[in-house]
Amino acid sequence: IQSFENEKNILIKYVSKINLNQFKNIKLKKEKEKIIFSDLTENLAKNNLKILARDYLSVGQFPIIDQGQNMISGYTDDESKVITGESPLIIFGDHTRKFKLIKPPFSIGADGVKVFQIKTKFKFIKIEYLYYFLKQVFIPNTGYNRHYKFLKDIEIPIVKKEVQEDIIKYFTAIEELKLSVNKPIFFV
Repeated sequence: IQSFENEKNILIKYVSKINLNQFKNIKLKKEKEKIIFSDLTENLAKNNLKILARDYLSVGQFPIIDQGQNMISGYTDDESKVITGESPLIIFGDHTRKFKLIKPPFSIGADGVKVFQIKTKFKFIKIEYLYYFLKQVFIPNTGYNRHYKFLKDIEIPIVKKEVQEDIIKYFTAIEELKLSVNKPIFFV
């Protein structure tokens, strides 16, 4: 079992190291083939949609997504607080710097949660590509402060649809590998 744990940890370290290389290999022809994050996206997290932690349910109709480590932090039955839509959205923890890719419907926790969608005029950029790109970006840790001030100015490379799809496939496979490695093994 110890040998398996060692191999698993080596694999996770290796996978984490190779992520950045995929983006370093993107070749841009012109400087204008980039777009600033704040120009590309809009934030859907309005104050009237946010749910206080004390109002989270342990069971409910809609998951509540916050900036914490867990994908789902609680549930609500309050339909007036639900974000809807067909496409996945990017959740950003303004304090924690965590990114999540979530498909609606869902609700959001009260503090420090931003919910981004790509503006209509930039729909040629896939949200999954943007998500994986952002997960590779260094956002400095300034403690329990707001970090959107760093995110909003990040330049996103604009690449062809085929390149975006290749990057999405690559990182999806890496995430599936990480999940499979982290599953507990039960011996019978």
